[in-house]
Amino acid sequence: MEKAITDATVVQPPAGTEGRGDALVISIAEEVRGGIVSNDNFAPFQRANPWLRASGRVMGATHPQGVWVFNRRVPNPAPPAQRR
Repeated sequence: MEKAITDATVVQPPAGTEGRGDALVISIAEEVRGGIVSNDNFAPFQRANPWLRASGRVMGATHPQGVWVFNRRVPNPAPPAQRR
């Protein structure tokens, strides 16, 4: 992972994007037609970015015992909007 980040094969949001990180990650992935590695469902962003639920666009990751494990996943659908 560190080499991929150094080689710019993998892009991380810059430090200090807390609270805005999801939107930044989504915009970068959309711009470069890339995938996202995250265990987040991005529920607040799914309506504006339906490609988030497309097969192959989001992967989950874990790092057990020092080994990266990546799994293809489709984020859970966002709950329907509530009418007032």
